[in-house]
Amino acid sequence: YIDPFLRLSNVHEQIVTFDSNPPVATMFGQQSANEMETKVYSLTVDDGYIGSKVSATWTIYVPNQGIRSLNQDEIIDEFTISIIFDESGEWIISVLVMDSAGHYLRENLSVIVKNLEPNLLIQADGLVLTNDDVIKFKNRENIILDAGLSTDTDNDQDSLMYMWYLDGELLSNNMTISDADLPEGSNSYYITLKVLDDDDAY
Repeated sequence: YIDPFLRLSNVHEQIVTFDSNPPVATMFGQQSANEMETKVYSLTVDDGYIGSKVSATWTIYVPNQGIRSLNQDEIIDEFTISIIFDESGEWIISVLVMDSAGHYLRENLSVIVKNLEPNLLIQADGLVLTNDDVIKFKNRENIILDAGLSTDTDNDQDSLMYMWYLDGELLSNNMTISDADLPEGSNSYYITLKVLDDDDAY
């Protein structure tokens, strides 16, 4: 501005940015995990100019369950999440990034989650048996084989199936077998136990 005495005012500048491009986003995090493992995933976003405002919306594809949004416990901040992989299989982490001009893009990250096999444990008279052990009982009434201390990850523990075999033939589906499960007429038995989780790992 100039007044009648030809004096100039200060100069004021206003910068206008025309945003015609979507933001560039990069997701960071491991692409493999074990069942029930916790992993952290983060996102960096560049919209091409300083002061840009962007928002991120996360969704997750969970094997055998479909697509869901994040729950509150999984959100660290808008650009960082923490996930407990409670199902084995291929998970897909997806984020939709939108800038203030309405431009958007979607980034996906595939994570392969490995199922862990059950940890089998058999007890007899308080002794822990290992594979191919030979154990002797004084009489049939004392025979009790207990697999109740076998373990798996928290999501599979309650679904474990116990399959006892006698000479290759299915004997029982119970956690424990006793003399009542064994046929009469023999003093020696070859018994195999197979413990299976709901992902068919054994």
